[in-house]
Amino acid sequence: MRSSILCFSLICCLAIPLSLEAQSWDWRDLVRKAEKLHKEHEIKAAARVAEKAVKAAERAPGGDDEAVDKCKSLLMRILGDLIQGYEHEGNYKEAERLREQVLARIEETTKPEYFAVADYLLELARKRKDGKRYGEAEKFYKRALKNVEKPLENKLAEPFRKFFLKRAFRDLAILYKMQGKDAQAEELSKRALQVMSK
Repeated sequence: MRSSILCFSLICCLAIPLSLEAQSWDWRDLVRKAEKLHKEHEIKAAARVAEKAVKAAERAPGGDDEAVDKCKSLLMRILGDLIQGYEHEGNYKEAERLREQVLARIEETTKPEYFAVADYLLELARKRKDGKRYGEAEKFYKRALKNVEKPLENKLAEPFRKFFLKRAFRDLAILYKMQGKDAQAEELSKRALQVMSK
């Protein structure tokens, strides 16, 4: 009896590391599957699998941030293609819903010095400007400005911050010019030039 308990305990001890190892490899299998589906133009299915890969990588033992980032990057790329697919089909409502979802993900997962939020906000603003939804475009341009106006402690990131700040000022100035708001457009154009001269 005692030897059978000891044998059972030994099997359990050996099995636990194997199951943990299998879990850590799980996200890699899901990434491969998502990439395969993506190449086969099964974009919705690829997005679902990539979402599972992100969750599997987050649960993997050891907290491999690089694995999680790889999965999230793949998911964002697939979601971007899915958005384009919806737009191509004329399903703008679904594309819009997905864009908001992507923005929320970017806001919760990236550090300010990566400027992914500002970049995506500017993209959303441009899409709305192109669709002649000027009020919505203005809101996104202003959110992008707010995102990059404050200088960062990381001095290496400062030139990038200035790039996005200038771009936001310039693009909002163009929007104002299109609407006949010449005084506001002029003011923002001057501010864009001042950003780069500092």
